[in-house]
Amino acid sequence: MIDIDNKENKIAVLGAGITGLTAAYLLQQMGKIPVVIERDSSSGGLAKTIDYNGFKFDLGGHRFLTNDYSLEIFVKNLLNRRYIIVPRSSTIYFNNQYIKYPLEPLDTFNKVGCLKSFQFMYDYILQKIQTRKNSGHCQDKSLEDWVINRFGRSLYNAFFKEYSEKVWGLNCTKINSDWIAQRIQNLNLAKTIKSALIIKDRNKYATLTDKFIYPTYGIGSITDNLAQTIPRNNLLLETQILRIEHNNKKIKTIYIKRNNQPHRVNAQKFLSTIPLTSFVNLLEPRPPEDVIAAAKLLKSRDLILVTLMLSRQRVTRDSWIYFPEKHFPFGRIHEPKNWSASMAPINKTSVVTEHFCFQGDDTWQSTDTQLIEHSINSLCKLNMIDKKDVIDSLVVRVKNAYPLFEIGYRENSETISRYLNKFSNLILAGRTGEFRYYNMDQAMLSAVDAVEKISNSRVDLNPDYVTDIINTKGRKPDEMRTYHTGLVT
Repeated sequence: MIDIDNKENKIAVLGAGITGLTAAYLLQQMGKIPVVIERDSSSGGLAKTIDYNGFKFDLGGHRFLTNDYSLEIFVKNLLNRRYIIVPRSSTIYFNNQYIKYPLEPLDTFNKVGCLKSFQFMYDYILQKIQTRKNSGHCQDKSLEDWVINRFGRSLYNAFFKEYSEKVWGLNCTKINSDWIAQRIQNLNLAKTIKSALIIKDRNKYATLTDKFIYPTYGIGSITDNLAQTIPRNNLLLETQILRIEHNNKKIKTIYIKRNNQPHRVNAQKFLSTIPLTSFVNLLEPRPPEDVIAAAKLLKSRDLILVTLMLSRQRVTRDSWIYFPEKHFPFGRIHEPKNWSASMAPINKTSVVTEHFCFQGDDTWQSTDTQLIEHSINSLCKLNMIDKKDVIDSLVVRVKNAYPLFEIGYRENSETISRYLNKFSNLILAGRTGEFRYYNMDQAMLSAVDAVEKISNSRVDLNPDYVTDIINTKGRKPDEMRTYHTGLVT
């Protein structure tokens, strides 16, 4: 048994996704050098960019957007100005029409027609009247409740129901409202219409923003730059955690397998960003039965990306196109070159189709060939591509892509958290580590909070950036540098 003793600073970070890497970077800035443990052969987690024969794509259509000014400056500095500001252009393919998303009144009216638009407004007004009768209170237990209470049933049936059920693999009545409340914030139909007409109102809501930051060479540039600051011997890739020993309400030792040999990682403090359920099941002695039972009930949604490399300049002009209807095998597509011209070779492009699934279901068990054929055939039927355009393809399977907010998840998550909070030297952070649907900026800010707890001191993201306007979290910068991509208009 080989001991890996982090004697100088005694900190171990589990997981080298964006949260773990951000935490490791910040700890190093404070003079500490943590050991980072990652089971994959590369760092970055969900925030990595695949480079395949000159074609680049992210694990999903990622964007960087934040209301925290200090974090925005931190990321821009980290990228050393290799970023662009991308105008957002998204559509929903519904009933053989491409409808702008976020919904815009005139566009939606023209695409769905007068009768359907009237039904949207009528149902919304009826729902507002019903809410007032209930003294202004909404029962928002499920995703269905949340959307209907704010947009009306007709709009919910048209644009939310099928897509949400495709993404999560559950009936909307079984999906907790927490997810959509966080993603869409406290919007309703009236605010959406107002924001479509008034740009400054639109930018109040992250889900409606019309531009976002994107690294020139893919979102993985953020995690790559963070990883490069960690000494090679302290970033343990392709390392499997075998068990996590604890005693007297403290994590003591992590047993790992690296290069086919067993090792022990000794530390005084542990920051975990690995899936919460995995952490529970690795503990030894075994946690109480109610904690084990709660972990079994927490589930994640998985993702398969099918990327088609094409011998053509361009396919779409959109950031994303959503496909709610069930007869499409994918839920969303994006064209990386629309985000940055550097994501594909000259005169070529790629389209990434996103297939939401569970490990073991029919989609997950489909062969790569089947998934590629389904994607090609569907895009051909949409007249987006011709089969002769496809020059290469790649299938990437992503486990634990999204925490599943099934009704009852909160109680199970709290059961686990109460137990783990007893460990005085353990801190949880990140999307999978805390079982929360964090955006990229929220994941990074959770790393900031974790480092502050570890160091018992405040973290300054930009110690060398001198300005008197970076005083508080939440300040949005007035200026955003725009770089022309040559593709996005």
